[in-house]
Amino acid sequence: MRIRVVGHEGQPIFPFGNSGPWFHFAQTLEMQALEIAKTPFGSKIDALVANTHSEKAIREANAANVPLKNRILIIWEPQIVDETIYREKTLSNYGTIFAPSPIWANKVGGIPFNWPQNYLNIDLIESKEKRDFNDRAILMQGNKFSARYGELYSLRRIVLLNSTKQKLSVDLCGPNWNSGFIYDLRKWMKSALRSRISILSFRSILGMGFKFKNYIGIANDKFETLNFYDVSIVIENSADYVSEKLFDAILAGNLVVYVGPNLTDFGFNVGIINQCDPNPEDVLAKVAELFKLSNHEKNRIIYLQIGEVKRLRKDWESTRVLGKLAGNIAEILK
Repeated sequence: MRIRVVGHEGQPIFPFGNSGPWFHFAQTLEMQALEIAKTPFGSKIDALVANTHSEKAIREANAANVPLKNRILIIWEPQIVDETIYREKTLSNYGTIFAPSPIWANKVGGIPFNWPQNYLNIDLIESKEKRDFNDRAILMQGNKFSARYGELYSLRRIVLLNSTKQKLSVDLCGPNWNSGFIYDLRKWMKSALRSRISILSFRSILGMGFKFKNYIGIANDKFETLNFYDVSIVIENSADYVSEKLFDAILAGNLVVYVGPNLTDFGFNVGIINQCDPNPEDVLAKVAELFKLSNHEKNRIIYLQIGEVKRLRKDWESTRVLGKLAGNIAEILK
């Protein structure tokens, strides 16, 4: 069977490379006697695996009479980023849908899997002698905009603004901050123009154009930078999936203050991660509370967090996740 694997940017030839998790994904498919097409769109294929919806790929599948059961979509974006991929008109082109979140999967009647994490090097973190605590926090995330209900980008900006008012030491690191009002407005308008009026949220403009004095730039080595801080504030793009941000902060040896989905729904034990409601008061109160803990208590929490990642590692590491995903796809195409 000859299958088209569409790239995340709609490429007809997926850049699997010569090693790594996606190379393993391709190998897993090929071990099941599935030939991956390495030609431009317009070829004869028997199945479609799309990492993003592509009209060109659908036209190719239609021309080749690919049955609906052999058309598979993998959703990689939350609805606040790409609303169109969640519409029935789009979903009706595919027989099976996978999503790296049970919440996304439930929305589209799909099959969930875990968000693939880079190699979780527990041994490296456990081998580090914990530095002295300094009662400093960091928010290491990009400044992004979505005009839709459910976005948490604006919460990042409000947390940062309020941290200054409360005189909490919270540094800011990541791309697209302090770019100016016009830059921010353009990013917001781009999202707004692609959104239905019924899902527009004007709260999403909060903090637009603000210049943060606590901005330290973009990290050359995120783990080296994170390791300087006691606390990492992790606010997901939206509260419906668990990305690499949470794992990065834990592996850097930070106390984590987390805003995202209910972690128990994603296999985490109750109470291991400091999870907050999506409001700035709750987030900053938790940061202040962690600063007041003794060094012994801080180290205890870090130890528990690392133990939790160690327990979950085999179910989240990218090579295992993508290998299992490829195996599931191969089973569907048999």
